[in-house]
Parts: sequence; C-alpha cells; structure tokens
Amino acid sequence: MGENTLYTYHDAWDQQHINGCKCDKGYEGPGCSLFSCPFGDDPMTLSQYDEMQTIKCNATSGSFTLSFAKKTTELINWDDTALQMKAKLEALPTLAGVKVTLNKEISITQTVAGLEVTTLHGTVCHPSGQAVNVEFTQNFGDQPLMLLTVKEEIKNIGYETNETIAKICSRNASLEKYSVECGWTFMDPYIYLKETRVGTRESEICSNRGLCDPTNGICTCVMQGGVPAYDTSNGASPAAAGDAFNNRGDCGFPIISITACPGEVECSGHGLCASEATVVGGVFSLPTFRCACSVGWQGTDCSEMQCQKGKAWFDLPIADGVAHQLVECSNMGICDRTKGDCTCELGYFGGGCERMMCPGMLGKSFCNGHGRCLEMRRLAEELQGTSQAAVHADVGMQTSQSYGKTPNNPLTWDFDSMQGCHCDDGYTGYDCSLRKCKTGPDPMDRGGLGSTFETQDVNCVGQAGEWTLTFRGGGTATRDIGSREGKFTTGWLRWDATEADVKKEMEKLTAVGKVNVKFSRKLNATDAANDRFCTATAAEETNHVLIQFLDELGNLPTMKMKVRDTFHLVNNVPESDGTLLSYIVHGDGNGLSVKGTKQDHECSGRGICHRATGKCLCYSGYTSSDGRMKPGDRGDCGAVLEYDLRIMQ
Repeated sequence: MGENTLYTYHDAWDQQHINGCKCDKGYEGPGCSLFSCPFGDDPMTLSQYDEMQTIKCNATSGSFTLSFAKKTTELINWDDTALQMKAKLEALPTLAGVKVTLNKEISITQTVAGLEVTTLHGTVCHPSGQAVNVEFTQNFGDQPLMLLTVKEEIKNIGYETNETIAKICSRNASLEKYSVECGWTFMDPYIYLKETRVGTRESEICSNRGLCDPTNGICTCVMQGGVPAYDTSNGASPAAAGDAFNNRGDCGFPIISITACPGEVECSGHGLCASEATVVGGVFSLPTFRCACSVGWQGTDCSEMQCQKGKAWFDLPIADGVAHQLVECSNMGICDRTKGDCTCELGYFGGGCERMMCPGMLGKSFCNGHGRCLEMRRLAEELQGTSQAAVHADVGMQTSQSYGKTPNNPLTWDFDSMQGCHCDDGYTGYDCSLRKCKTGPDPMDRGGLGSTFETQDVNCVGQAGEWTLTFRGGGTATRDIGSREGKFTTGWLRWDATEADVKKEMEKLTAVGKVNVKFSRKLNATDAANDRFCTATAAEETNHVLIQFLDELGNLPTMKMKVRDTFHLVNNVPESDGTLLSYIVHGDGNGLSVKGTKQDHECSGRGICHRATGKCLCYSGYTSSDGRMKPGDRGDCGAVLEYDLRIMQ
C-alpha cells in the first residue's frame, strides 16, 4: 500500500522536537533493527481482483509523470508505447509490477529472422482519445490513486488549445461529465486519471499462511499433517509458484490440498476456523480454512500475542496536522509475541511504552528523590500558584490551568504521555537536582516600583458561620481541599475570630509565610469589642480585614473565601446557627487593598545562588534581610550592611 498525498504537520509543538526513524525498505521497528517479511495475497480467498487505474489522453504532443508512494517516474511522452510506460512505472522502487494495456492499438507484421511476427502497437495518447489501463499485479489491495502531473502542454494538432482545457481535470471523473464542465469539444486535448477497479486481494504478512521471523525477514510457512502446506508464490491469481521473474517469498502458493486451519490445534485454540463452505448473495464459496483470531492474538494460526497499544511517539501524519495514531508499543518498543510484552526503548516505559521517563541520576528515583514525576496534564494543574513561574504569571485560585482537557485535541496529544519533574520546595532544575535560593526585594530599589507589600481587604457581614481563606493552589482534579489545608487553605475559623486568630492561621500556610493583620474597626490593642472578623450587621460600619503579605512579593492572586454553617445542639440534635450573610475579598487595588509592587529576585539580585547548598553568596556590602531591607534571617541578600551604608547614598 502506498500513499501519494503529502500531509503537513506544522502546528503541534513536537513538529521539530521529536525525531524518529524512517526505515529503509525491508526494515522496521523503532530503531529499524527488525527485518520486514514479504506481504502477499491469501491464496485460499478467491474471486478477488487487482487494482486498475486508467489514464485517458487525447493528444498528439506533450508529456507527463506518474507518482506512486512519493516516488515519481521519468517523463512519459505522449507517443510512448505500453511497454515503455510499463518499464518506467516498474522502475519505481514502490511498484513491484504492473500490466499496461491500451484501448487503441494496431497490428504491425514484421519479418524477423525469416519469420513473420505480428505485434500490437499504440501510444499512450491518441488524437481521437486513448485509454491506458494500469493493472497493479504485485501491489495488492485498494491502492491510492497515482498522481498525474503534466510536464509539457498536452496538445492535439489542428485544434485550438487554451490554459483552461489543457489541464488535468478531476480524478475519478467520467469523460462525458467533464467534457462539458471543462469546455471540451470532442477533439479537444485532455488527460486525466481515475480508478476503474478497486483492488480486493489481501496484502498480508506471509500471505497470512506463514509466520514472520523479524530477525531475518523470512516467512516460515505453516504445516498440515506434518508436511509443508504452502510455498513462495509469484503473486499471480490464481496462485502459482514463485518463478525467476517473481519470487515473493510469501507463503502464497498451496502445495498440497488444504483441508484444515493452521495450528497444532486449529487456530491454536485462540480463534475460529472458516472450515465450512459459504453462500453469500447467492454466490457459493469454498472454505478458506482461515483463522479469525480472538482479541489479543494474531498470526496465521493465532499463536502470536499482541502487545498493548499507545499513541505513537513518531509516525507519519494521516491528514494535515493529524498524527500519533494508536500502535503497538507506541512505536517506541518491540513486541515479544511469546508473552505480549513490550521491550521499550531507553527513556520510555509503561505496558505500551506510552510514557516518557522522568530524568534522574542512575540508581536514584525519578527527579533525584526531590520531586514528583507527573504527566503534562498534572503539571498544568500544579502550576496553579505553586511555582515561581506561577508567581510571576499571577496564577492563583481564580485561574484554572489545564492541558489535554479537550478530547482529541491534536495540539495536546501528549497530555498523558510526556512526563516531567514537579520539584519539591527548595529544589529546581529539570531533574530537581539543584537547590533553590531565597528570593527577596532588591534593597537598591528605593521608592516607586518595588516599594509596597501586597495588602488584601476581606469584608464579611454576619453573626454566625465559619470561613476559610485559600491562597494559591486552587482545587484541581488532583488536589482536593483536604490536601490543600495547611499549605494553601486555612482551617475553619468562626465569624468572630480575632486579629490574632487570623494571623496565626494565615502564617500556618506554607504558601504564605509572614503576614500583618489589621481590623479597621479595632481602635487599639485593648479594643476587644471590635476585635472580631465580621461586621455584625450591614447597618454597622464595615470592618475591613487588611491582610498584608510580608514574604510573598509582587502583585499576588486574590484569595478565595469559603463559608459554612455553624451548629448548636438542641436535645442532642444539631441545629443550624446560619452562615455569614455576605462576604467579599478585594485585591488588585479594589476596596482598601494595595497591589504589591515589590520585586522578587533570587538572592534579591545582590548575590549568586550556590546550587549545591541553596545558599545565597551575597555581594560585598549585602547580607540576609528580614524582607524589609533590614538584616534578618530570610536568607536572601536584601539588606545593606550598616558599615557600608555609603552605597545607599
């Protein structure tokens, strides 16, 4: 089977990033290490036909080419004979053999060595129209239409031509239909190609009457009653033995009377044998003694196990932008037919070699033991506010990140195949082998940009209920609220929680660090009456709960609030107190919130990160800060040493 259509593959990310082997003829496998066995027609299935394609040409000048399976003939001239055209077609490495006949030929009698020899003569084009039938005698099955390309203008002497009619008209078109649509008169020049008979003969490994040995590419033909039942054929129909001109090596010629299906037990006990004659549509057919294998089995005798399929890591597109079809071992492994197991190429794993391994040092776990190996879809979910990239991209609870969520999207075909490392806190690098250093604001960025911490404004009204705040790490398919609590989400707090309660819960979160909490209605440290989170009623002055982030810098994603009922017992039966009447979280400068503008640089931009230890090596005159440009234990280089304050001037 050949393919003549060239499909493009330009839009997907892997167009120039995943390479694979295009094997030479006679070889196969992900590394082209296996030998291909011959294909052939099953000799026991009769009343089948070879593919036929017909060229119709009305001309007395010009030339054209024919392409099959991306190989192109030399120029075929209008006055070439059938034998000349046959020779040019059979010179293609993709065509094993053809028969070329002409509709219009004349008999020419010549004397050769004293004997009169009569031959037929004709040209592939004719002034009153010629039909050239090309029969595929060695390429079995339904073949793709050859590609006809005019190289020199097709003309018919004595008749006027123009650009419109001296062209190839549609494939699969009848002359009668397109003579009108193309503006032809009866003698106008034309040339076109169409399929006139669909090939119905099988094209199967070892003609489905033998087993392939991929170590040498030789078919081992099946036995019957302890003696060989088939031998190599010449590809003819009915089947004939291989000869000096065509010796396919395909087990396509029965050498004894076939009376049973192959296998020590019919079809090896893994299929059904077609051992009975059939009548379909009034047509009587002899038994084919052909096995129909059960799911998971293959081969002429159903003795070979199939391997798990996965999306091909590398294959040819079947349409523009469409590739990565399901194949055994994902085209990245070799199937062991005795066990149905894939032996994957280095760097790939899974039952069908469908996943790429994560990096990591030999002998250690994936990601060097400092991260999790996740599929692309999982990595996209984890991006929600948990990585440094997410910080700068403003990714948070309100931003949903997904990859591969849309089914059958060719741009995200690798959502469950490609894997990468999601590093633990404090580690970085593609394999999580490097340590991260602390980040902080640049101490030399004084005033203007970089001068403010983020403050978010939370308001609520009510005298019952409980609430939580979530900062980054929103809910995803792989992370529920239980796994977020303590890292991204606070525990449940009452409507009347105090400043100290809120600060304590917020600073428990590993995604937050240190914060300042201020209730706008609380006048001083002893004002217990106004030291409650929610405003009791809408008629009262709003209590703005101002949460200032001291460790997380820059413009931060707005927190998300969740509420629920509180209950009290009445005769040991829980009775609802109710929930908060209303609530809102302001960010990005809305309400009393302040957008964070402090820059966040590794080692505060005033040192070099030592990747082996994760420690900042500060430049001269700088030291670790408290995040507010004063010396502290943050571990960055965000403070100026007092004895070097001259550099601030």
